[in-house]
Amino acid sequence: MTHLQVAIGIIVDGGRLLVTRRRQGSHLPGKWEFPGGKIHPGESAAACLHRELAEELGVTVAVLASMEQMSYDYDGVRVTLHPFVVKITGGTPAALAADELRWISLEQADRLDFPPANAPLLRQLQPVLRSLALV
Repeated sequence: MTHLQVAIGIIVDGGRLLVTRRRQGSHLPGKWEFPGGKIHPGESAAACLHRELAEELGVTVAVLASMEQMSYDYDGVRVTLHPFVVKITGGTPAALAADELRWISLEQADRLDFPPANAPLLRQLQPVLRSLALV
């Protein structure tokens, strides 16, 4: 079984979260997700996060908190998510590697079509954001 390590950024601003919609032709096209990407060999999850958010959104970020890793098995592929709560410190987000980006409330996340691997993350997100006084 292939095992992918993925760093993702939960970008928070004024109680809103930034999500992106996966491009057509990609794995799980049209699904909404928190931006991020695959960790390269020898790269830390935090370094990957900074690189991916610069490439995908054109922003720099500061990490406010890291969350517990979580794994999900797709057909023959295990994905381990390394989620970070972050804030933008430079740049204006643009959908450079996605079909669309959107700022949403935490409550709106329940109405968007996220990949199955995100279900446990979405359940854990509210207490984490509340503990950081971000929602």
